[in-house]
Amino acid sequence: MKLIHVIMILIFLAVIPLTLSAQSSGGGGAISEYFISIPALAALVLLLTPVLKKLSFLVNVNSQYISWGIAFLLSIVGWILNIGIYFNVEWMYIFIYGLASGLIANGLYDWQFIKSILVFLGLKTGEKK
Repeated sequence: MKLIHVIMILIFLAVIPLTLSAQSSGGGGAISEYFISIPALAALVLLLTPVLKKLSFLVNVNSQYISWGIAFLLSIVGWILNIGIYFNVEWMYIFIYGLASGLIANGLYDWQFIKSILVFLGLKTGEKK
């Protein structure tokens, strides 16, 4: 059963670059439009997270980790194919745009995230009062 899931993921990952390269060469379509901005990329992350969460080996993994992984993988794909916001940018933008789309997809105003930033900056203690 796991072999079937791995094969499905490999087929999925092989088809996306082919589809995106065909669309970026004038074919037009919906998938390349997700790479036009960071919020659009975050929307694609939100669409793909529940789909990949259903895979048997990802059932016990936190959804936030899955969406972070998807955000960075989509950033790598966008940069390799040189489409949308990744057109003629340096490789470090993979991390910047991946981080930004991951923040948007996971909710920028998540209390745990804000709390960890405040603790890191020394503005709040990590103790529960």
